[in-house]
Amino acid sequence: MTTQSQGLHTHVLDTLGLEISSGQCPPGSVLRTDELAQRFDVSRTVIREVIRVLESMHLVESRRRVGVTVRPTETWNVYDPQVIRWRLAGADRPRQLRSLTVLRSAIEPVAAGLAARNATAEQCAELTERALGMVATSRGQQLEGYLEHDIAFHRIVLNASGNEMFARLGDVVAEVLAGRTQTRRPPSGSPRRSRSAPCTNWTSSPRRGVPEAYGGPRSIFAKRGSRESTVMAQQVQAVIAPGKNEPVRVETIVIPDPGPGEAVVKIQACGVCHTDLHYKQGGINDEFPFLLGHEAAGVVESVGEGVTDVAPGDFVILNWRAVCGQCRACLRGRPWYCFDTHNAQQKMALLDGTELSPALGIGAFAEKTLVASGQCTKVDPEVAPEVAGLLGCGVMAGIGAAINTGQVGRGDSVAVIGCGGVGDAAIAGSRLAGAAKIIAVDIDDRKLETAKKMGATHTVNSRTATAPTSSSRPSAARRPTNRPSTPVTSPERSSSSASPPPT
Repeated sequence: MTTQSQGLHTHVLDTLGLEISSGQCPPGSVLRTDELAQRFDVSRTVIREVIRVLESMHLVESRRRVGVTVRPTETWNVYDPQVIRWRLAGADRPRQLRSLTVLRSAIEPVAAGLAARNATAEQCAELTERALGMVATSRGQQLEGYLEHDIAFHRIVLNASGNEMFARLGDVVAEVLAGRTQTRRPPSGSPRRSRSAPCTNWTSSPRRGVPEAYGGPRSIFAKRGSRESTVMAQQVQAVIAPGKNEPVRVETIVIPDPGPGEAVVKIQACGVCHTDLHYKQGGINDEFPFLLGHEAAGVVESVGEGVTDVAPGDFVILNWRAVCGQCRACLRGRPWYCFDTHNAQQKMALLDGTELSPALGIGAFAEKTLVASGQCTKVDPEVAPEVAGLLGCGVMAGIGAAINTGQVGRGDSVAVIGCGGVGDAAIAGSRLAGAAKIIAVDIDDRKLETAKKMGATHTVNSRTATAPTSSSRPSAARRPTNRPSTPVTSPERSSSSASPPPT
Protein backbone atom coordinates (compact mmCIF):
# COMPACT_ATOMS: atom_id res chain seq x y z
CA MET A 1 0.00 0.00 0.00
CA THR A 2 1.43 3.39 -1.01
CA THR A 3 1.86 6.28 1.41
CA GLN A 4 -1.06 8.07 -0.23
CA SER A 5 -3.21 4.95 0.06
CA GLN A 6 -2.25 4.57 3.71
CA GLY A 7 -3.32 8.16 4.38
CA LEU A 8 -6.67 7.61 2.69
CA HIS A 9 -7.12 4.32 4.55
CA THR A 10 -6.45 6.00 7.93
CA HIS A 11 -8.82 8.90 7.16
CA VAL A 12 -11.67 6.61 6.13
CA LEU A 13 -11.07 4.26 9.08
CA ASP A 14 -11.04 7.05 11.66
CA THR A 15 -14.12 8.70 10.17
CA LEU A 16 -16.20 5.53 10.10
CA GLY A 17 -14.88 4.33 13.47
CA LEU A 18 -15.86 7.61 15.12
CA GLU A 19 -19.29 7.62 13.48
CA ILE A 20 -20.00 4.06 14.64
CA SER A 21 -18.64 4.48 18.19
CA SER A 22 -20.48 7.77 18.71
CA GLY A 23 -23.81 6.33 17.59
CA GLN A 24 -24.05 8.39 14.43
CA CYS A 25 -24.21 5.02 12.66
CA PRO A 26 -26.27 3.06 15.20
CA PRO A 27 -26.33 -0.74 15.47
CA GLY A 28 -28.19 -2.24 12.55
CA SER A 29 -27.14 0.47 10.10
CA VAL A 30 -26.04 -0.82 6.70
CA LEU A 31 -22.87 0.52 5.07
CA ARG A 32 -22.63 -0.08 1.30
CA THR A 33 -19.22 -0.36 -0.33
CA ASP A 34 -20.15 1.60 -3.48
CA GLU A 35 -21.68 4.45 -1.49
CA LEU A 36 -18.66 4.66 0.81
CA ALA A 37 -16.24 4.67 -2.12
CA GLN A 38 -18.17 7.52 -3.71
CA ARG A 39 -18.48 9.44 -0.45
CA PHE A 40 -14.75 9.36 0.34
CA ASP A 41 -13.64 9.43 -3.29
CA VAL A 42 -11.48 6.33 -2.87
CA SER A 43 -11.33 2.93 -4.53
CA ARG A 44 -13.41 0.01 -3.37
CA THR A 45 -10.14 -1.70 -2.45
CA VAL A 46 -9.49 0.94 0.23
CA ILE A 47 -13.06 0.57 1.52
CA ARG A 48 -12.71 -3.23 1.72
CA GLU A 49 -9.47 -2.86 3.71
CA VAL A 50 -11.20 -0.49 6.12
CA ILE A 51 -14.14 -2.88 6.52
CA ARG A 52 -11.75 -5.73 7.34
CA VAL A 53 -10.18 -3.64 10.12
CA LEU A 54 -13.60 -2.70 11.52
CA GLU A 55 -14.61 -6.36 11.40
CA SER A 56 -11.51 -7.30 13.41
CA MET A 57 -12.72 -4.90 16.09
CA HIS A 58 -16.18 -6.52 15.95
CA LEU A 59 -17.75 -3.16 15.06
CA VAL A 60 -19.29 -4.42 11.81
CA GLU A 61 -20.02 -7.67 10.02
CA SER A 62 -20.39 -8.40 6.29
CA ARG A 63 -23.27 -10.41 4.95
CA ARG A 64 -24.09 -11.39 1.41
CA ARG A 65 -27.10 -9.65 -0.09
CA VAL A 66 -27.21 -7.41 3.00
CA GLY A 67 -23.97 -5.50 3.03
CA VAL A 68 -21.89 -4.32 5.93
CA THR A 69 -23.96 -4.03 9.11
CA VAL A 70 -23.01 -2.19 12.32
CA ARG A 71 -22.95 -4.67 15.19
CA PRO A 72 -24.49 -4.17 18.68
CA THR A 73 -22.32 -2.32 21.17
CA GLU A 74 -21.96 -5.32 23.48
CA THR A 75 -20.11 -7.24 20.77
CA TRP A 76 -17.41 -4.60 20.21
CA ASN A 77 -13.82 -5.21 21.23
CA VAL A 78 -13.90 -2.46 23.85
CA TYR A 79 -10.26 -3.12 24.80
CA ASP A 80 -8.99 -2.21 21.33
CA PRO A 81 -6.96 1.02 21.67
CA GLN A 82 -8.52 2.53 18.54
CA VAL A 83 -12.05 1.83 19.79
CA ILE A 84 -11.15 3.47 23.08
CA ARG A 85 -9.72 6.48 21.23
CA TRP A 86 -12.84 6.87 19.08
CA ARG A 87 -15.19 6.59 22.06
CA LEU A 88 -13.18 9.17 23.99
CA ALA A 89 -13.37 11.54 21.02
CA GLY A 90 -17.14 11.26 20.60
CA ALA A 91 -20.36 11.93 22.44
CA ASP A 92 -19.90 8.71 24.42
CA ARG A 93 -16.85 10.20 26.18
CA PRO A 94 -18.36 10.57 29.74
CA ARG A 95 -19.57 6.97 29.85
CA GLN A 96 -16.30 5.70 28.40
CA LEU A 97 -14.33 7.64 31.01
CA ARG A 98 -16.45 6.16 33.80
CA SER A 99 -15.92 2.64 32.50
CA LEU A 100 -12.17 3.13 32.14
CA THR A 101 -11.86 4.69 35.57
CA VAL A 102 -13.62 1.73 37.18
CA LEU A 103 -11.37 -0.68 35.24
CA ARG A 104 -8.19 1.13 36.27
CA SER A 105 -9.23 1.42 39.91
CA ALA A 106 -9.76 -2.34 40.01
CA ILE A 107 -6.53 -3.31 38.23
CA GLU A 108 -3.83 -0.74 38.96
CA PRO A 109 -3.66 -1.10 42.77
CA VAL A 110 -3.34 -4.88 42.43
CA ALA A 111 -0.73 -4.53 39.69
CA ALA A 112 1.21 -2.05 41.80
CA GLY A 113 1.17 -4.41 44.78
CA LEU A 114 2.54 -7.21 42.62
CA ALA A 115 5.14 -4.87 41.14
CA ALA A 116 6.33 -3.94 44.64
CA ARG A 117 7.14 -7.63 45.19
CA ASN A 118 8.23 -8.72 41.73
CA ALA A 119 9.94 -5.74 40.06
CA THR A 120 13.55 -6.18 39.04
CA ALA A 121 16.23 -3.67 40.01
CA GLU A 122 16.19 -2.34 36.44
CA GLN A 123 12.42 -1.83 36.54
CA CYS A 124 12.69 -0.07 39.90
CA ALA A 125 15.32 2.28 38.52
CA GLU A 126 13.23 3.05 35.45
CA LEU A 127 10.14 3.69 37.57
CA THR A 128 12.06 6.25 39.59
CA GLU A 129 13.46 7.83 36.42
CA ARG A 130 10.00 8.12 34.89
CA ALA A 131 8.56 9.56 38.11
CA LEU A 132 11.24 12.24 38.22
CA GLY A 133 10.56 12.92 34.54
CA MET A 134 6.89 13.55 35.29
CA VAL A 135 7.80 16.02 38.02
CA ALA A 136 10.27 17.88 35.76
CA THR A 137 7.94 18.09 32.75
CA SER A 138 4.95 19.14 34.87
CA ARG A 139 6.93 22.05 36.28
CA GLY A 140 8.03 23.03 32.79
CA GLN A 141 4.51 22.83 31.33
CA GLN A 142 5.72 20.21 28.82
CA LEU A 143 2.50 18.36 28.12
CA GLU A 144 3.81 15.88 25.55
CA GLY A 145 6.90 15.11 27.61
CA TYR A 146 4.79 14.55 30.71
CA LEU A 147 2.44 12.22 28.83
CA GLU A 148 5.38 10.17 27.53
CA HIS A 149 6.71 9.61 31.06
CA ASP A 150 3.22 8.95 32.43
CA ILE A 151 2.48 6.23 29.87
CA ALA A 152 5.89 4.63 30.30
CA PHE A 153 5.49 4.59 34.08
CA HIS A 154 2.18 2.75 33.87
CA ARG A 155 3.49 0.25 31.33
CA ILE A 156 6.41 -0.58 33.63
CA VAL A 157 4.09 -1.12 36.60
CA LEU A 158 1.84 -3.45 34.58
CA ASN A 159 4.82 -5.38 33.19
CA ALA A 160 6.57 -5.57 36.57
CA SER A 161 3.45 -7.16 38.10
CA GLY A 162 4.49 -10.45 36.49
CA ASN A 163 0.92 -11.00 35.27
CA GLU A 164 0.83 -11.33 31.48
CA MET A 165 -2.84 -10.28 31.31
CA PHE A 166 -2.13 -7.07 33.21
CA ALA A 167 0.81 -6.43 30.88
CA ARG A 168 -1.47 -6.69 27.83
CA LEU A 169 -3.52 -3.76 29.17
CA GLY A 170 -0.64 -1.34 28.58
CA ASP A 171 -2.12 -0.07 25.30
CA VAL A 172 -5.52 0.40 26.95
CA VAL A 173 -4.07 2.48 29.78
CA ALA A 174 -1.95 4.46 27.30
CA GLU A 175 -5.07 5.49 25.36
CA VAL A 176 -6.78 6.53 28.58
CA LEU A 177 -3.85 8.67 29.69
CA ALA A 178 -3.47 10.24 26.26
CA GLY A 179 -7.18 11.00 25.99
CA ARG A 180 -7.40 12.57 29.42
CA THR A 181 -4.16 14.53 29.21
CA GLN A 182 -4.84 15.95 25.76
CA THR A 183 -8.25 17.28 26.81
CA ARG A 184 -6.99 18.94 29.99
CA ARG A 185 -4.71 21.90 30.55
CA PRO A 186 -0.99 21.12 30.86
CA PRO A 187 0.27 20.09 34.30
CA SER A 188 1.22 23.15 36.29
CA GLY A 189 3.49 24.13 39.15
CA SER A 190 3.19 21.78 42.07
CA PRO A 191 2.46 18.21 41.04
CA ARG A 192 0.43 17.82 44.22
CA ARG A 193 -2.12 20.41 43.10
CA SER A 194 -2.44 19.34 39.49
CA ARG A 195 -4.68 16.55 38.29
CA SER A 196 -2.33 16.06 35.37
CA ALA A 197 0.74 15.75 37.58
CA PRO A 198 -0.12 13.30 40.33
CA CYS A 199 3.39 12.14 41.18
CA THR A 200 4.77 13.35 44.50
CA ASN A 201 6.44 12.37 47.77
CA TRP A 202 8.61 9.57 46.39
CA THR A 203 10.51 7.31 48.77
CA SER A 204 12.18 3.95 48.29
CA SER A 205 10.81 0.60 49.32
CA PRO A 206 12.89 -1.16 51.98
CA ARG A 207 12.82 -4.27 49.82
CA ARG A 208 13.41 -3.23 46.24
CA GLY A 209 13.40 0.52 45.93
CA VAL A 210 9.97 0.66 44.26
CA PRO A 211 8.43 4.11 44.74
CA GLU A 212 5.90 3.94 47.57
CA ALA A 213 4.11 7.22 47.11
CA TYR A 214 2.18 7.97 43.99
CA GLY A 215 -0.21 10.68 45.04
CA GLY A 216 -3.16 12.30 43.31
CA PRO A 217 -6.22 10.90 41.52
CA ARG A 218 -4.25 8.03 39.96
CA SER A 219 -2.48 7.06 43.18
CA ILE A 220 -0.97 3.62 43.70
CA PHE A 221 0.98 3.75 46.97
CA ALA A 222 1.15 6.34 49.72
CA LYS A 223 3.47 6.98 52.64
CA ARG A 224 2.96 10.29 54.39
CA GLY A 225 5.26 11.70 57.05
CA SER A 226 5.69 9.56 60.13
CA ARG A 227 2.28 7.95 59.89
CA GLU A 228 2.46 5.09 57.43
CA SER A 229 -0.63 3.71 55.76
CA THR A 230 -1.45 2.53 52.28
CA VAL A 231 -4.01 4.89 50.78
CA MET A 232 -5.08 5.74 47.28
CA ALA A 233 -7.69 7.64 45.35
CA GLN A 234 -10.95 5.87 46.05
CA GLN A 235 -14.37 5.58 44.51
CA VAL A 236 -17.36 5.80 46.85
CA GLN A 237 -21.10 6.33 46.59
CA ALA A 238 -22.45 9.79 47.40
CA VAL A 239 -25.56 11.97 47.10
CA ILE A 240 -25.14 14.73 44.51
CA ALA A 241 -27.26 17.80 43.74
CA PRO A 242 -26.45 18.21 40.01
CA GLY A 243 -28.25 21.52 39.40
CA LYS A 244 -30.72 24.03 40.79
CA ASN A 245 -33.92 22.26 41.88
CA GLU A 246 -32.90 19.12 39.99
CA PRO A 247 -33.53 15.76 41.72
CA VAL A 248 -30.60 14.58 43.79
CA ARG A 249 -29.00 11.31 42.75
CA VAL A 250 -26.58 8.74 44.07
CA GLU A 251 -23.37 8.66 42.03
CA THR A 252 -19.87 7.25 42.24
CA ILE A 253 -17.32 9.92 43.12
CA VAL A 254 -13.54 9.98 43.46
CA ILE A 255 -11.94 10.79 46.83
CA PRO A 256 -8.26 11.78 46.41
CA ASP A 257 -5.74 10.54 48.91
CA PRO A 258 -5.20 13.17 51.64
CA GLY A 259 -2.62 15.86 51.00
CA PRO A 260 -0.76 17.92 53.59
CA GLY A 261 -3.10 18.90 56.43
CA GLU A 262 -5.97 16.76 55.12
CA ALA A 263 -7.82 13.64 56.26
CA VAL A 264 -10.17 11.08 54.72
CA VAL A 265 -13.05 10.17 57.06
CA LYS A 266 -15.30 7.14 56.74
CA ILE A 267 -18.80 8.44 57.49
CA GLN A 268 -20.86 6.47 60.02
CA ALA A 269 -23.85 8.81 60.38
CA CYS A 270 -25.02 12.10 58.88
CA GLY A 271 -28.05 14.18 59.82
CA VAL A 272 -30.42 15.79 57.33
CA CYS A 273 -30.35 19.57 57.72
CA HIS A 274 -32.52 22.20 56.05
CA THR A 275 -29.32 23.81 54.79
CA ASP A 276 -28.89 20.86 52.43
CA LEU A 277 -32.24 21.74 50.86
CA HIS A 278 -31.02 25.34 50.48
CA TYR A 279 -27.98 24.04 48.59
CA LYS A 280 -30.20 21.94 46.30
CA GLN A 281 -32.45 24.94 45.61
CA GLY A 282 -29.49 27.20 44.81
CA GLY A 283 -30.11 29.30 47.91
CA ILE A 284 -26.49 29.22 49.08
CA ASN A 285 -24.64 29.72 45.79
CA ASP A 286 -24.65 28.31 42.26
CA GLU A 287 -21.44 26.24 42.41
CA PHE A 288 -23.13 23.03 41.27
CA PRO A 289 -22.77 20.09 41.46
CA PHE A 290 -22.92 19.94 45.25
CA LEU A 291 -21.91 17.00 47.44
CA LEU A 292 -24.58 17.28 50.14
CA GLY A 293 -24.44 16.53 53.87
CA HIS A 294 -22.50 18.13 56.73
CA GLU A 295 -23.88 17.06 60.14
CA ALA A 296 -21.72 13.98 60.47
CA ALA A 297 -19.58 11.68 62.56
CA GLY A 298 -17.17 8.98 61.45
CA VAL A 299 -13.75 7.39 61.76
CA VAL A 300 -10.53 8.83 60.35
CA GLU A 301 -9.27 6.44 57.68
CA SER A 302 -6.07 8.17 56.56
CA VAL A 303 -4.24 11.46 57.04
CA GLY A 304 -1.85 13.56 54.97
CA GLU A 305 1.60 14.90 55.64
CA GLY A 306 2.03 17.04 58.74
CA VAL A 307 -1.21 15.97 60.44
CA THR A 308 -0.66 15.46 64.18
CA ASP A 309 -4.01 16.30 65.79
CA VAL A 310 -5.87 13.21 64.52
CA ALA A 311 -4.78 9.73 63.42
CA PRO A 312 -6.34 6.79 61.56
CA GLY A 313 -8.89 5.11 63.81
CA ASP A 314 -9.95 8.27 65.69
CA PHE A 315 -13.72 8.73 66.09
CA VAL A 316 -14.54 12.32 65.13
CA ILE A 317 -17.29 14.78 64.38
CA LEU A 318 -16.87 17.13 61.44
CA ASN A 319 -16.86 20.93 61.65
CA TRP A 320 -17.75 23.33 58.83
CA ARG A 321 -14.33 25.00 58.83
CA ALA A 322 -10.90 24.40 60.30
CA VAL A 323 -9.54 27.33 62.34
CA CYS A 324 -5.99 28.59 61.95
CA GLY A 325 -5.12 28.72 65.68
CA GLN A 326 -2.77 31.66 65.04
CA CYS A 327 -4.89 34.76 64.35
CA ARG A 328 -5.88 37.33 66.98
CA ALA A 329 -9.32 35.76 67.54
CA CYS A 330 -7.91 32.26 67.98
CA LEU A 331 -5.19 33.44 70.35
CA ARG A 332 -7.85 35.23 72.42
CA GLY A 333 -9.79 31.99 72.79
CA ARG A 334 -12.52 32.94 70.31
CA PRO A 335 -12.00 30.52 67.42
CA TRP A 336 -15.54 31.12 66.16
CA TYR A 337 -14.25 34.53 64.99
CA CYS A 338 -11.16 33.05 63.27
CA PHE A 339 -9.88 35.24 60.41
CA ASP A 340 -8.39 32.37 58.40
CA THR A 341 -10.69 29.36 58.45
CA HIS A 342 -10.21 26.78 55.71
CA ASN A 343 -11.30 23.46 54.18
CA ALA A 344 -9.46 20.75 52.26
CA GLN A 345 -7.42 22.12 49.35
CA GLN A 346 -8.05 19.18 47.02
CA LYS A 347 -11.38 18.63 45.32
CA MET A 348 -13.51 15.53 45.24
CA ALA A 349 -14.89 14.84 41.77
CA LEU A 350 -17.27 12.84 39.62
CA LEU A 351 -15.84 10.03 37.52
CA ASP A 352 -15.68 12.32 34.46
CA GLY A 353 -13.47 14.75 36.39
CA THR A 354 -16.15 17.34 37.25
CA GLU A 355 -15.18 18.93 40.57
CA LEU A 356 -17.71 18.83 43.41
CA SER A 357 -18.58 21.58 45.89
CA PRO A 358 -18.96 19.93 49.32
CA ALA A 359 -21.77 21.39 51.41
CA LEU A 360 -20.29 23.58 54.15
CA GLY A 361 -16.87 22.24 53.19
CA ILE A 362 -17.76 18.71 54.31
CA GLY A 363 -19.96 16.73 51.89
CA ALA A 364 -20.94 13.87 54.19
CA PHE A 365 -23.82 12.25 52.29
CA ALA A 366 -21.13 9.84 51.15
CA GLU A 367 -19.40 6.69 52.29
CA LYS A 368 -16.21 8.72 52.78
CA THR A 369 -15.21 12.36 52.48
CA LEU A 370 -12.07 14.50 52.34
CA VAL A 371 -11.69 17.36 54.84
CA ALA A 372 -9.02 19.53 56.41
CA SER A 373 -7.73 17.71 59.46
CA GLY A 374 -8.69 20.71 61.60
CA GLN A 375 -12.33 20.02 60.74
CA CYS A 376 -12.09 16.79 62.74
CA THR A 377 -12.86 16.95 66.46
CA LYS A 378 -12.18 13.78 68.45
CA VAL A 379 -15.04 12.60 70.68
CA ASP A 380 -15.67 9.62 72.96
CA PRO A 381 -15.95 6.52 70.72
CA GLU A 382 -18.65 5.17 73.04
CA VAL A 383 -21.08 7.84 71.77
CA ALA A 384 -23.47 6.63 69.07
CA PRO A 385 -22.48 8.16 65.68
CA GLU A 386 -26.04 9.38 65.01
CA VAL A 387 -25.90 11.30 68.28
CA ALA A 388 -22.36 12.61 67.95
CA GLY A 389 -23.00 13.87 64.42
CA LEU A 390 -25.58 16.36 65.71
CA LEU A 391 -22.79 18.19 67.55
CA GLY A 392 -21.33 19.20 64.18
CA CYS A 393 -24.25 21.40 63.16
CA GLY A 394 -27.53 21.66 65.09
CA VAL A 395 -26.08 21.48 68.58
CA MET A 396 -23.06 23.64 67.75
CA ALA A 397 -25.20 26.27 66.03
CA GLY A 398 -27.80 26.50 68.78
CA ILE A 399 -25.51 26.42 71.80
CA GLY A 400 -23.05 28.74 70.04
CA ALA A 401 -25.83 31.23 69.26
CA ALA A 402 -26.85 31.32 72.92
CA ILE A 403 -23.47 31.32 74.65
CA ASN A 404 -21.06 32.90 72.13
CA THR A 405 -23.17 35.19 69.96
CA GLY A 406 -26.10 36.04 72.24
CA GLN A 407 -23.83 35.91 75.32
CA VAL A 408 -26.63 34.64 77.55
CA GLY A 409 -25.64 34.83 81.21
CA ARG A 410 -26.82 33.87 84.65
CA GLY A 411 -30.27 35.27 85.53
CA ASP A 412 -31.14 36.37 81.98
CA SER A 413 -34.52 35.86 80.34
CA VAL A 414 -34.44 34.32 76.88
CA ALA A 415 -37.00 33.60 74.17
CA VAL A 416 -36.22 31.02 71.51
CA ILE A 417 -38.50 31.16 68.49
CA GLY A 418 -38.62 27.88 66.60
CA CYS A 419 -37.94 24.65 68.47
CA GLY A 420 -36.37 22.38 65.91
CA GLY A 421 -32.92 20.90 66.34
CA VAL A 422 -31.09 24.24 66.44
CA GLY A 423 -33.76 25.84 68.63
CA ASP A 424 -33.62 23.05 71.19
CA ALA A 425 -29.83 23.40 71.26
CA ALA A 426 -30.24 27.16 71.88
CA ILE A 427 -32.55 26.31 74.77
CA ALA A 428 -30.00 23.87 76.18
CA GLY A 429 -27.24 26.45 75.73
CA SER A 430 -29.27 29.09 77.57
CA ARG A 431 -29.84 26.67 80.41
CA LEU A 432 -26.13 25.84 80.55
CA ALA A 433 -25.41 29.58 80.71
CA GLY A 434 -27.71 29.95 83.76
CA ALA A 435 -30.68 31.79 82.22
CA ALA A 436 -33.52 32.15 84.72
CA LYS A 437 -36.41 32.22 82.28
CA ILE A 438 -36.34 30.39 78.95
CA ILE A 439 -39.43 30.83 76.77
CA ALA A 440 -39.87 28.36 73.92
CA VAL A 441 -42.09 29.54 71.03
CA ASP A 442 -43.35 27.22 68.29
CA ILE A 443 -46.55 26.18 66.47
CA ASP A 444 -46.17 22.47 67.26
CA ASP A 445 -47.10 21.25 70.73
CA ARG A 446 -44.93 18.16 70.33
CA LYS A 447 -41.87 20.32 69.78
CA LEU A 448 -42.80 22.44 72.78
CA GLU A 449 -42.90 19.30 74.96
CA THR A 450 -39.42 18.40 73.77
CA ALA A 451 -38.31 21.98 74.47
CA LYS A 452 -39.34 21.54 78.11
CA LYS A 453 -37.08 18.49 78.35
CA MET A 454 -34.23 20.57 76.94
CA GLY A 455 -34.64 23.23 79.63
CA ALA A 456 -37.47 25.59 78.63
CA THR A 457 -39.26 27.07 81.65
CA HIS A 458 -42.20 28.44 79.63
CA THR A 459 -43.77 27.54 76.29
CA VAL A 460 -45.96 29.47 73.86
CA ASN A 461 -47.83 27.99 70.90
CA SER A 462 -47.86 31.05 68.65
CA ARG A 463 -50.55 29.56 66.41
CA THR A 464 -53.18 29.13 69.13
CA ALA A 465 -52.17 31.58 71.86
CA THR A 466 -53.72 35.02 72.08
CA ALA A 467 -51.39 37.96 71.66
CA PRO A 468 -49.90 38.84 75.06
CA THR A 469 -50.58 42.21 76.55
CA SER A 470 -47.78 44.44 77.72
CA SER A 471 -48.44 43.43 81.31
CA SER A 472 -48.27 39.72 80.51
CA ARG A 473 -45.13 40.01 78.40
CA PRO A 474 -42.04 38.86 80.32
CA SER A 475 -40.67 42.05 81.77
CA ALA A 476 -37.03 41.09 81.39
CA ALA A 477 -37.26 39.67 77.87
CA ARG A 478 -36.29 41.52 74.71
CA ARG A 479 -39.01 41.66 72.05
CA PRO A 480 -38.57 38.51 69.98
CA THR A 481 -37.45 38.80 66.39
CA ASN A 482 -39.12 36.97 63.54
CA ARG A 483 -36.04 34.85 62.90
CA PRO A 484 -36.09 31.21 64.09
CA SER A 485 -33.93 29.71 66.81
CA THR A 486 -32.69 33.06 68.10
CA PRO A 487 -31.91 33.40 71.81
CA VAL A 488 -33.13 36.84 72.92
CA THR A 489 -31.43 38.17 76.04
CA SER A 490 -32.35 40.79 78.56
CA PRO A 491 -31.97 44.51 77.72
CA GLU A 492 -29.67 44.99 80.68
CA ARG A 493 -27.00 42.92 78.90
CA SER A 494 -27.37 44.94 75.65
CA SER A 495 -26.27 41.86 73.73
CA SER A 496 -27.16 41.11 70.14
CA SER A 497 -27.98 37.62 68.95
CA ALA A 498 -27.60 35.98 65.58
CA SER A 499 -29.60 33.18 64.03
CA PRO A 500 -27.70 30.01 63.17
CA PRO A 501 -28.45 28.27 59.91
CA PRO A 502 -31.91 26.61 59.89
CA THR A 503 -32.06 22.91 60.54
